[in-house]
Amino acid sequence: MKEGTSGSETMETLAESRHCTFQAVVMVEMDDGRMYPLVDNSPKCLLPVANRKLLAYQLDMLAKSGVSEAYIVSPQEYKTPMTQFLAEYMRESIVIDLVCVEDMMGSADGLRAVGDRLRGDFIYMSSEVFC
Repeated sequence: MKEGTSGSETMETLAESRHCTFQAVVMVEMDDGRMYPLVDNSPKCLLPVANRKLLAYQLDMLAKSGVSEAYIVSPQEYKTPMTQFLAEYMRESIVIDLVCVEDMMGSADGLRAVGDRLRGDFIYMSSEVFC
């Protein structure tokens, strides 16, 4: 314990240092062709489920779970539809950053693209998960 501090002050400082903002990485994978023609030039996560895009459900769930920053990692080929979706989907409770990766072969390429932005533990999820 530091000199001149009480035990309760030390506990409060420790609690504050442990509190951090939650980050999430949502990985958008290339379509393997099995969903053609539904996803000709668009990712599967932008397909409608009950009149809402699948990705909107995921982002809502992350915001309700306390995530304050989300990185959506997408192949460069999906930049236009993902940008259009994010322009329509705006929430004040979560900051969303779209990261487009050139020649993305899989999730490892995507994680390398955002690795320097992550400050510690993070939530990782596929964009095709329905929760």
